[in-house]
Amino acid sequence: MKKFIVVSLMFFLFAGIGFAKSKPITVKGYILDNVCIKLNQKDLPGCAAKHTKECALTPACYESGYAVYTDEGKLIPLSKKATAKTRAYLKNTESSIKVMISGEKSGKYLDIITIQNQ
Repeated sequence: MKKFIVVSLMFFLFAGIGFAKSKPITVKGYILDNVCIKLNQKDLPGCAAKHTKECALTPACYESGYAVYTDEGKLIPLSKKATAKTRAYLKNTESSIKVMISGEKSGKYLDIITIQNQ
């Protein structure tokens, strides 16, 4: 009986971890597409500084997906859902590559709640 209780408690503990929500985070940085990231891995700060919205919207870059290169120098890939939101955001004439994003981390990916010009 003791063994059953211990196993049951462990199951509920680990099952609860899977349902835990991550804390919302806010990051500031630059939207980079995965093509440009791959081509400029050795100089992401330089790439971010000169990256343009027009580049991010070219067909190859647009289809490759996006990440945000933060002002702290971290590269955070965006989830598929976040990439779709980023595409819609970039199509807006008022949008910029330099952004502030609020979202939640899901594994290594960032899910966007809001995205706006920085």
